[in-house]
Amino acid sequence: MGVAKFVIVSLAIIALILMPTVRADFETQRAVDPFCYQTCSGSYSNTECLADCIAKKFKFGKCLTGQRSGKLPVCCCSP
Repeated sequence: MGVAKFVIVSLAIIALILMPTVRADFETQRAVDPFCYQTCSGSYSNTECLADCIAKKFKFGKCLTGQRSGKLPVCCCSP
């Protein structure tokens, strides 16, 4: 019983240590490209993309499709 309790407590401690790291990866939207930020959709199109890019101090922004077929368009900003 002592070994099982030690394993459970050890796993809980490891989970608590790793949780902020894993959560940060999901919360932070890392840019696909240094200037590409969000996936475009029906509700997030070129108009919203341009507004977001201007808010980030860029001059222009547009939804661009990746080179591979089937890849969703991404909002990319241009300096």
